[in-house]
Amino acid sequence: MTETRAQQLAGFLDPLAVSSSVSPAEVDFLLEGYLKTEEQFVEVDKAGSRLSVTITARGWKHLDIAPAGTGAVGFVAMWFAPEMNAVWEQSFHPGIKEAGYTPSRIDKKEHNNKIDDEILASIRASKFVVADFTEQRGGVYYEAGFAQGLGKPVIWTIRKDHLIGVHFDTRQFNHIPWELSALSDFRLALRRRIEASFGRGPMA
Repeated sequence: MTETRAQQLAGFLDPLAVSSSVSPAEVDFLLEGYLKTEEQFVEVDKAGSRLSVTITARGWKHLDIAPAGTGAVGFVAMWFAPEMNAVWEQSFHPGIKEAGYTPSRIDKKEHNNKIDDEILASIRASKFVVADFTEQRGGVYYEAGFAQGLGKPVIWTIRKDHLIGVHFDTRQFNHIPWELSALSDFRLALRRRIEASFGRGPMA
């Protein structure tokens, strides 16, 4: 691979962010040698200085049957505000951890990627999603919907006094209500819901 080609790959694919590769040559191998030639998951079109990658029918079939959430991570979609810090520290984080899973929150994760891509990738890699609808954040609705579209389980939570404002389309789901004055109760309720839904996690 020439230096010119390496520069093209670095510019179009940003290998560190997209594939965790250490060099453009590694990206070229992943695309040409593995994904295209060996697995036949993609078609690669190199037209001049432009690079186009298209997922093949075989590739889409693989994505459809790939396990969705077989790991140990519980991803939390929530409102990021100072008043939510105590809820994370006293309920979400310990509740998920005590159930045997690894709690994950996007603003606590180090990454170099575009933030929305990183959120979607984190949801794909998780075992389940805990979605908290306090303050009715649009991003939380989106992340919960994305998870459901993948067939991934969602645990619905909300501060008790905000339950009245839950959107009509999601009101039928069994939300766990919580109060700032009873965060230990919420931690226990969350842990029990996780264990009832998925059993004890591998980190228990």
